Amino acid sequence: MGVDTKGYLSNDILVSEIFNVIITKYDENATINTEIKEYSEHDKIELGSIYFVDGEDQRRLFVYKDLTGSEKTSLTLGYWNNSVEIMTSILKCFSGELLENDYSELPTIEIPKDENYNHSDRVKMIDKIINVLDVNLSYHEKYKLGNQILKHKEELKELL
Repeated sequence: MGVDTKGYLSNDILVSEIFNVIITKYDENATINTEIKEYSEHDKIELGSIYFVDGEDQRRLFVYKDLTGSEKTSLTLGYWNNSVEIMTSILKCFSGELLENDYSELPTIEIPKDENYNHSDRVKMIDKIINVLDVNLSYHEKYKLGNQILKHKEELKELL
């Protein structure tokens, strides 16, 4: 069993919002795999793996989101190199709790939201764009297209 850095967010944060933070702050070529598992009417979860590069390190952030009533979404990142800094920067986008090392006896640390950082509106717009794109495109391709459309929105308006 490895040692991990953990983050806890409000359960109303979308997995796509977390992915957007990684793309914006760390790796614009990050990828995501998500699946929803439904065990019963009262037991449904979303599992996500976000793969990204931090410097020369290949990283994987695990996301566990209970879709049937839990108050927290759990983030897990292997505890090495910049894991604490990465998790802190994600949590600052939304506010949450940080557990630097899940093997120690240290308590969680409250991380307040950085009021200068807001991804929610952008993520909602990208989700709207994704919903109208071809179903044969992968989620990652759609997400990259959505980002580009928003980035060049004014130029595209002039063209259309």
